[in-house]
Amino acid sequence: MALKKRPAPQGKSPIPKKPGLKRYSQGELIFREGESASALFIIKEGQIRLFRPKGKGFIEIAILRKGEVIGEMAYFDTANKTRSCSASALTALQIIEIPFDSLDKALKGLNPWFKTIVITLADRLRKTNNQLKELESNSVGYASKGKTAQYTFFTNTDIVKGLSLIFTTFKTFGNFNKGEYKLSKSTLKIQMNEMNSYPEIKLEELIRVLSELKYLEEKKAENGEAILLAYRMSQIHEAVVFFNKERRTEDSKKLKIPEKTEKLLVAVLIQLKSAAINAKGKAEINITKILDKFKAQKIPVFVEDFKPAVEQGFAEEIYFDNSSQMISIINVKYLESTMPAIQMRNYFDKVNREKAEQS
Repeated sequence: MALKKRPAPQGKSPIPKKPGLKRYSQGELIFREGESASALFIIKEGQIRLFRPKGKGFIEIAILRKGEVIGEMAYFDTANKTRSCSASALTALQIIEIPFDSLDKALKGLNPWFKTIVITLADRLRKTNNQLKELESNSVGYASKGKTAQYTFFTNTDIVKGLSLIFTTFKTFGNFNKGEYKLSKSTLKIQMNEMNSYPEIKLEELIRVLSELKYLEEKKAENGEAILLAYRMSQIHEAVVFFNKERRTEDSKKLKIPEKTEKLLVAVLIQLKSAAINAKGKAEINITKILDKFKAQKIPVFVEDFKPAVEQGFAEEIYFDNSSQMISIINVKYLESTMPAIQMRNYFDKVNREKAEQS
């Protein structure tokens, strides 16, 4: 999901603004590193991601939450009022914008020594950030043939470690009732961030991915505490096994199912619910009916998109029956057991593409 930047106002120089509430959707850019700054912000609701560009990716700096302040360093930088990093909405966000001219009026009554001390501290922090950026710029990874490596937000190691920690934490500390595990989000964060050094930004994104895929659900308890509900724990465990195996497999031999093929296989699974499965665990599927349905819905999925399913052993080559219908024999057990991992793999790939496009 590419960051969306709000258009700059047109026309004459703007009239000094008063503090006001601003709303951002998830993924929307608040400000970019190096931009001119004219206000700081207090977070009213939601979370903000702070980051800096590095090669084709980012250096993750921090996650800020309700009640915290961002953008204040530019106010105290008298020589260069620019943003020292970029910021985007990690969740749906409400922030209170406080223009620098309004802050000037509020600080006029304070001892001038106070502002001098704060300016000095901010200047030292900015210099430290710039030194870090110079060091990081010398450590960009390179792929083969001298090309800059593709930025990968979730590596296979990140996925295996993250899913393993989620599985073990829910199993160890979660309360199981009626097919679901309930766990305080703070407990998960302690175990993953503090005890196992799993990056906070990746944990938040992992929770979002698993929520989108209906493995997790985040709710608020009566006391306002964030609670996580976990479903399909056995499939999370199977995904750990799958990704761990993929991590040790050569790229050329990894299981790769394109998104269009995934859509076809989802439709195959639906048709399998009413299909007759033989003793070998196989069943006939009418591919023509599936493709006709996609065509009627104007979804661009075609017969050639079924080829990867055959190559990976989920199905046999298509043949035509006496009615000229395209038929394939499906390896039912293999498809049913592997499909959740395929969908998860493709979703992580989608997240990685979106993160790379933001650079």
